[in-house]
Amino acid sequence: MVRIADLIPNAAPDGQACELMVSPDTPVREALSQMNELGCSRIGIDSDAFGFRAVLTREDLLTALLEELDKAQSAICDLQRQIEVRLAEQLDQIQASLRSIAETDKAKLDVAVMNLSEGLMILDKSGRVESANPAARSLLGLPHTAILDETTAALQRLGVTDLLISGHSGSAEGGRLRVHSLQNRVLDLRWTPIRDGWDRSEGFVVLNQDISDAIAADKAKTEFLSAMSHELRTPLTGIRNSISNMLAGVVGKIPAKAMQYLSAMDADGRRLTGLVNDLLDLARLEADNMPICRRAVNLVDLISDTLGGMSVQAKSRKVHLGFRMHQYVAPILVDPERIRQVIANLVDNALRFTPAFGSVSLRCWDEPEKVCFSVEDTGTGIPPEFQAVIFHKFSQLVRQAGPGYHGSGLGMALCKGILDAHGGTITLDSRPDKGSSFVVSLPRSPAETIVHKHLEDLACRCHGSNDRLAVITAAFQVPGGVITNPDQLTEAIVALLTESQSVLTEPDDLALRTGETEILIMTRRSSDNHLHILRHKIEKIMANSARFHWNSSGFVPMLGMSVFPADACPVRELDSLARRRLAKIGPAVIRVKAQ
Repeated sequence: MVRIADLIPNAAPDGQACELMVSPDTPVREALSQMNELGCSRIGIDSDAFGFRAVLTREDLLTALLEELDKAQSAICDLQRQIEVRLAEQLDQIQASLRSIAETDKAKLDVAVMNLSEGLMILDKSGRVESANPAARSLLGLPHTAILDETTAALQRLGVTDLLISGHSGSAEGGRLRVHSLQNRVLDLRWTPIRDGWDRSEGFVVLNQDISDAIAADKAKTEFLSAMSHELRTPLTGIRNSISNMLAGVVGKIPAKAMQYLSAMDADGRRLTGLVNDLLDLARLEADNMPICRRAVNLVDLISDTLGGMSVQAKSRKVHLGFRMHQYVAPILVDPERIRQVIANLVDNALRFTPAFGSVSLRCWDEPEKVCFSVEDTGTGIPPEFQAVIFHKFSQLVRQAGPGYHGSGLGMALCKGILDAHGGTITLDSRPDKGSSFVVSLPRSPAETIVHKHLEDLACRCHGSNDRLAVITAAFQVPGGVITNPDQLTEAIVALLTESQSVLTEPDDLALRTGETEILIMTRRSSDNHLHILRHKIEKIMANSARFHWNSSGFVPMLGMSVFPADACPVRELDSLARRRLAKIGPAVIRVKAQ
């Protein structure tokens, strides 16, 4: 801080009196402040040490302050330069350390990648290989020293590159593909897209693994199980037939104690036969040669029929077994025996893992592209760590030593395999001690496909008999052809389909919606009289439905019917004939209704 004493050597001696006298120790800033308060332009220095009276002007003080500020600024600049130099040195040291760490980690990663038993490749977005480890080159049949262009060419020969860059390589998270290499090895390729911060594709990371040995081992195991199952089935069939004859009294009266033993043997025989059949089915599924005989099936009827055979089991376990179906469910093309097997396996599992006085309930419903059903229980639930493997072969939640049937661990794997063969899915939602819910989805087929398939099946069953095969087309004619309330019309059509189930009592009867205002019913009856009775019932249901949903006579319910073999036309054309007859009578009926 600059004081007045520092300025005395530059002060001029003056004997005149000043309005403001300050001591030499007064700071210059304080002196300037006092001068401003008094409004004076000069100050005198009150000190005898200098031998004279000195005078300083305002300019002298301001000059001194500016010099002080210049010195302070120079000191600050020097300090800033020192800080910057020191900071730069510290940053250089940190960067050097980071580079060293990164180079060390990269070296470790490079060593790990180069020694992977799996092939690892990095491709740009055009499909060109930018990096590949020795295992990747070896699996593609190339030497370890092959250049990247040779690796790219090998992937192109396998068709992998085109698949990746075509945009059909799987989901945004990646994909998977099995290919046969030129060395007749099976390669499992898995890839993941590389994306930048704007979610733009920059290339792919591809993992390559040789799974030939694993496939061969799995095939050998499957063939062994299949062969053993076939070998076991023949003696088991003989043993069961013998036991059944003895229980029926063919060999004479059986003592009560022996009867107990025979009953136990019969139960064990059925269980072993079921296990052998499951093993054979699983072997067929894995070999992709399980026969799938698709038929048009009413899933609601199939579930009801399956549950009817399991009610005794539910009652013996004191578990309530129920089925809820609120409205009509569209028919689907499936193998009824295989889907029955899925339903039975799911319900059997639910019953075995539900304690007494619990419940197992089934639901069935329609979705736009599929038909679904669920099996829900109030049982012990499934731990989260087991849910990921529950559909694997021989996976069991619990397996305790001792008597009793604990299952083989094949049921869920069979369900998954059968549904995969149908293009369906199965999902699980479960919490320990809260129960489990399995939801099965099966794809819907176009209505015309179901109609023609079912007509062909019915024609085969009618062959050699006097049965009649009939197609009834039911439609609500709308005056003027303009539908003002499509939701109300859909509600009426669904209600009609639901109510018609009460009169379609034969196993081959089938009803489905085939148009916006139309449903089609296919049936087989033993006489014309039975067909006319059915037609009358359908007409009555339609009339009641029209009155209930519209409360108006403006919507006219009408029927058209064709019968085989009375109508001389191919079976596949019965539905077209029924529609033509309905279209022919439609205008006349509307005119009569209007009058």
